[in-house]
Amino acid sequence: MFIIKIPAGYKEQVVWHLENQGKTFHIPGNLKPEYVIDAIAGDASGNFPPQISFQENGPMGHGPAGITAGPLKAKVGQPLTVDAWVKDDGVGSALLAMFMGGGDRKLPVTVKWLKQQGPGEVVFTEPTAKVPVEGGKASTQATFAKAGDYLLRAQVNEFSGEMTAGHAECCWTNGFVKVTVSN
Repeated sequence: MFIIKIPAGYKEQVVWHLENQGKTFHIPGNLKPEYVIDAIAGDASGNFPPQISFQENGPMGHGPAGITAGPLKAKVGQPLTVDAWVKDDGVGSALLAMFMGGGDRKLPVTVKWLKQQGPGEVVFTEPTAKVPVEGGKASTQATFAKAGDYLLRAQVNEFSGEMTAGHAECCWTNGFVKVTVSN
């Protein structure tokens, strides 16, 4: 996953150059407004992506770019506790629950912990968690197999985002945590 921010007024062509197995592929991008994916804008129902913070009452991020925290420090083989506070507007889960006959029940958001980058394996004690849409804390402990710099990702999906969005604009959020691991 990556994000490219195009400056306002940019008129040149965007092309990705990808190399795989000795071959180079050129894939043109598109600046047409109908192809812009901006999860922060929400969807047609007024549903916005969940929000995430890595500090209680701290700055919140939402959408694909989310928010980045750290760097935290850890040691190889010793668990590091990582906390995230998440909340959602509940619009998508309430709409989906009504559609499925669940009344106005708001379904929880899911937090999934992943290693985005780093030299070794990362094991999470709680790789997924459910948090009420009104907000709450998701915690995990990450244990690192090798020293180096890591980027952990908390992928936060509201129920409609996880179950129905696929690649769509709404409703998921990324949170990133930089971690420096020593021996």
